[in-house]
Order: sequence, then C-alpha cells, then structure tokens
Amino acid sequence: MRFYGPFLPMLILLTGCVTPRFIANNMTDSVRDIKSAFFAENSPQHAMAAGPGLLMQLDGFLVSAPDNGELLLLAAEMNCSYAMTFLDTRDRQWAASQYAKGRGYAIRNVKLEYTELGDALEAADEAEVVRQLEEVDKEHLPDVFWTALCWGGYINARMDAETAADLPIVESLIAWTVAHDPEYYHGAGHLFYGMLFSSRSKLLGGDLEKGREHFEKAIEITSGNFLLPKVMFARTYAVNKQDAELYVKLLNEVVDADVDLPELRIANRVAVADARELLERVGDFFPAWQEPAEPVDDGDSFIEDEAEDLDLD
Repeated sequence: MRFYGPFLPMLILLTGCVTPRFIANNMTDSVRDIKSAFFAENSPQHAMAAGPGLLMQLDGFLVSAPDNGELLLLAAEMNCSYAMTFLDTRDRQWAASQYAKGRGYAIRNVKLEYTELGDALEAADEAEVVRQLEEVDKEHLPDVFWTALCWGGYINARMDAETAADLPIVESLIAWTVAHDPEYYHGAGHLFYGMLFSSRSKLLGGDLEKGREHFEKAIEITSGNFLLPKVMFARTYAVNKQDAELYVKLLNEVVDADVDLPELRIANRVAVADARELLERVGDFFPAWQEPAEPVDDGDSFIEDEAEDLDLD
C-alpha cells in the first residue's frame, strides 16, 4: 500500500473510466447462463414477463461495450427468440420492434468481421450481399443465421410491400446457412422454408409440397422434440391445403407430446398452448369439419374411459 499510495488517485480515476466497459465485456458468460435459464423456464407467463427486463439489461451492456461481438450476437438471438416465442401471434407491432432491434445487433456484429457484407446488409443491396457471402467462413454461420431470422421475422410482423421487398435478401442468407449446416438451431432453416413455401401463393413462388418437405425435414432433424415446426406445419400447410385431418393430427401430437428438454422447454410450452388454441378454432379454418364419430361402447367401455380420464388428470 505504501508503494501504491501516491498512485491511488490516478488508479481510481482510470478504474472509474473503464469500469462499465470492463464489466460489460466480462458479462458474456453470465448472459449465456441467463439465456439458458430463460429457455429452460417452466412458466410461459413468467418468461414473458421477465423477458423485457432481461433484454433491456442486455441493451445496457451494449451501450458500455458496443463492439463486443459475443454480446451483440446474444442480443440478436434473444430479441429474435423472444419475439418469435411470445409476440408473433399476440402483438405484431411489438414483435416488429424486437425483430428490428435484433436485426440491428446482428448486422453490427457482422460488420466487426465482414465490413463489406455489413454495409451491403445495411444498404439492403441483394446482389452485393450474395457476392459478399462467398467470403464468409462457416464458423460465422451464427452471425448470418440470426441476421436472417431477425430480418425475416421483421418482414413477417410488418407484412407490407416496403419490407417484403427485402425478402430475397433473407432467402439468400437462409440458403447460405442451410447449405453450410442444415441442422443448425434445430433445423430452423428448413422451418423457414416450410413457412415460406406454404404461405405464398403459386404466383409468388409458393409450393405447398415443397413446404411440406421442409416441415418434415425440420421435424426429422430434432426427432420431433422441437414442437414449433408441427404447429407451423398445421397453421400454414394444412390450412392452405385444406387438410383438416392433418391439421388436427399435428396439433394433437403437440398437445400430447412428452418432451422436456431444457434448451427447448419454454418454446415447447408455448407451442403446446398455441396448439390447444388452434384446435379450438378448427371450425374457423375448416367450416365443413366434423369431429370423428365416437366408437361404439361395449361392455368394458366405462372402465376404459375412466382409466383414460385418470391418466389425463
């Protein structure tokens, strides 16, 4: 202390200047743990209520450490995931805001390593984006993927001609990620294509059977453990194909699924809730739908039905 004594005022001053950046730069592991805890949450209500505070805290870290690529990527992923899980079908304006924030963080992260690609993304220059993607190493696949997913979510939430003009850029980014790792993030690239082909009209490049192939591939990649693809398979392909039996089958599979993986827990909890709601609305999408006739009771039917009710409880 005698040695450092004369220098303490200077050390305190310097420490005070760098502390926020130092703390933020050393929060990456903690933010990863928070992300893991968030995705493993049991209660959708709790996660939805807690999410905005966590995202604002992450915004604050990035004010202090604006060039921390790991934090930028985590911010892109968490903003996009929150919007996709909780907001897409509940509050499109809020969803668009979170997707836009995630896209901004993702592009800032891309620019740290690939300045020209980042500039092309900011300018929405499709041809230049395609050219610059040829220079990207596979190890930076997450950077490209989260840019695409946030941007695609933003377009879907806005649903206007201005934002839809950027969809070819998103398709190029997704195509690049699927070409390099089709199983990345639970096969989300195939989920994207399934929704894209199943939601568009033929005049705009839609193809229901291609959509079905991609949905089935996304389900196969996770052995059916990620429930969102089945919900979206029902909501887009089955509705537009007017296949009521497939719609009901897929949603019942989601409701009856026995899956409890920590990394998918909150997404699957929300998928089950959405599936239940969509099953209640089957008549809205399929006016001619009739529930299958109940099997004829035999002498043991009362006992069997009672056992089934006990199992459900």
